[in-house]
Amino acid sequence: MPEGAGAGRSGSGGAGGAAGAGGAEGGGAPGPAFAGFHTGGLPVTLPAQLFVEVLPEIEDEAELRVTLYALYAIARTRGEPRAVRASRLAAEAPL
Repeated sequence: MPEGAGAGRSGSGGAGGAAGAGGAEGGGAPGPAFAGFHTGGLPVTLPAQLFVEVLPEIEDEAELRVTLYALYAIARTRGEPRAVRASRLAAEAPL
């Protein structure tokens, strides 16, 4: 599971709950309750700009997921340019 989380707008039903992130928005059955992050997991640094400029503009859960996962994938990329292709994101199971 990728590390990192965010909150949507107050009216969107966003990621405010700690239990079962498995489908309140998607209409599916909720997944198991989140048990917390594993000790020793690799941290992912998120740019401050994400919280100030990007998150306030995101209104859709799918856009939030793709944005966070793209930043996670870019953080794992070595060399220049630090970027990720849409085809790589499309191949990721969590998306």
